[in-house]
Amino acid sequence: MTAIYLTELQWTNVAGKMALAQVSDIVFLFLMPVVLKRLGFKKAILLGVFAWVLRFSFFAVSAETPALQTPLIYAAILLHGICYDFLYIAAQLYVNAEADDSNRAAAQGLIAFILWGISSLVGTLLAGKLLEVYKLGEPIGTLTYHWQSAWAVPAMIAGGVMIIFALAFQNPKEGANAHGA
Repeated sequence: MTAIYLTELQWTNVAGKMALAQVSDIVFLFLMPVVLKRLGFKKAILLGVFAWVLRFSFFAVSAETPALQTPLIYAAILLHGICYDFLYIAAQLYVNAEADDSNRAAAQGLIAFILWGISSLVGTLLAGKLLEVYKLGEPIGTLTYHWQSAWAVPAMIAGGVMIIFALAFQNPKEGANAHGA
């Protein structure tokens, strides 16, 4: 929803500004081995999920705080690297550490299907439905959605996921390679 949001805010060069997310991604990808070594899988993945909570919260607050709008949006964009790397990439590394040689390829295929297949499809469909729920009856200037609410919902969902993950996740078995990055 970021491109739609920024376009409605009349930002120019939206794709260029959003490309900062990929720069952040590269930086945090290089930091991942250090983070995994110091924090382990559970805390690193929790950090990634918490970054999603922050990212969506920054977008939500930016929608109603004009004085902080630009820095909050840039902060949300730059959080992408932590969100992506410490959740998606760390999850794949965890699966790699937990799977044995006989099922590693199948486990990697399954986690890829879940993370980049089903969850991406469901997330995209739900984001579209969410925007429709928060579509304004009459546009307010260039805005056609109530963005604070549209961003608050995924922030709350990510917060719920973070709590469930914190309670349910089991660290890798003793001796697993937690530094496989």
